Amino acid sequence: MNAYEEKQARRKEHLESRAAKLESEAQQKWRQGEEMASVIPFGQPILVGHHSEGRDRSYRKRIARTFDNALELHKAAEAAGQRAASAGTGGISSDDPDAIDKIAARIAEIEEERDRMKAINAAWRKAGRPATDDDDGWAKVADAIGKTSADAARISMTRQPWSGAQPVENYELSLRSANIRRLRARVATLDRQAKAEPVERMIGDVRVEEDPDDNRLRLYFPGKPDAETRATLKAAGFRWAPSVGAWQRQLNNAARYAAERVLRGSRSWSLQGSSAV
Repeated sequence: MNAYEEKQARRKEHLESRAAKLESEAQQKWRQGEEMASVIPFGQPILVGHHSEGRDRSYRKRIARTFDNALELHKAAEAAGQRAASAGTGGISSDDPDAIDKIAARIAEIEEERDRMKAINAAWRKAGRPATDDDDGWAKVADAIGKTSADAARISMTRQPWSGAQPVENYELSLRSANIRRLRARVATLDRQAKAEPVERMIGDVRVEEDPDDNRLRLYFPGKPDAETRATLKAAGFRWAPSVGAWQRQLNNAARYAAERVLRGSRSWSLQGSSAV
């Protein structure tokens, strides 16, 4: 397990712990609401005009808020649990130091699958283009591709006897070829990033740093941006990283464009307590 995978495992553990804590708090709040409600006789209405009316209404509102709070905590627990379940399952991240090797392995898998599909079509043509219900013809296909007749039959299950369509349609092959090209381009991009040197530049008073080792583009403001600027940064995909004291996002061309747009585009960002730059 590399450093990135360890980080993902820690994140998953943290989210699972948070989900359990939130659910425990939700159950505690729910029990509190039930205890509060238990002092009111079942079906007891508010006594309008009675000296207790005001206190009664206030108390019932507190009960309702307690149950609402319990439901909110339960929803937050479910959300944390869902994030924990999905941690590390979002494909191969560019932050993973083994990303190039993992993508290369995935390319090899897709190439093997595509080549197998091509072999099936070639065997089908050589066997005289058998229809779906031609058992003898599919036995020849099975023999050619080293599969059993049952395996070969499954290949043709979705084809109609009269269609004459090949076992694997061309669009399925094209999709895999396109995926291979996309992944190869990604490997090339990651390889360039791995060889890149750190870059720093200034846009106004903001230092922009590109850190290939951490795969991050960071913005160092001279002070805390105001609320509107922080909202703009978040909308552009940047997040505050206390560990480095900067706003950052994953390093790529989209991040570079976003930094330019935020810092040069409107020229309206400002620091809290100061005029716009």
